[in-house]
Amino acid sequence: MQNNISTNMSFVFVIMIVFCTLFTFVTWNRTDKSPKWREFQVRCCSVIAYIVSTRVFRIIIFYKILIITHFIASNLYPKICTPNTIIGFLMSPLMTTTPQCICLRYIINFTGNTIYNMWFLLGTWMITNIDIIRQTIM
Repeated sequence: MQNNISTNMSFVFVIMIVFCTLFTFVTWNRTDKSPKWREFQVRCCSVIAYIVSTRVFRIIIFYKILIITHFIASNLYPKICTPNTIIGFLMSPLMTTTPQCICLRYIINFTGNTIYNMWFLLGTWMITNIDIIRQTIM
């Protein structure tokens, strides 16, 4: 469930970037040349440039690696540690204490918590900057 939520949120984030880009370029030559409008457009361009910069790009790559690692570990755990058979049911108390199952549980827990914390941080940053964008437009 967590993997679907994070994938959907990644999609929403990409859509927001595309919308900001299209909005800026479509309205760049608008007849309304108010300073606040132009400042808003410049801020949109600077946000796009910042996202493309190496620091944020590295964070996005790290986030994608976390999602992939979480997905792989979450799918391997039921296959390796708790197979869906009668023998798997009987062996699961023994298998869950093996090092590979403990490692998979740790990876699932660590990556899940990290993905949650990254979304919390992104949401906090967006809420903080919504006020700045609103003040720029109005």
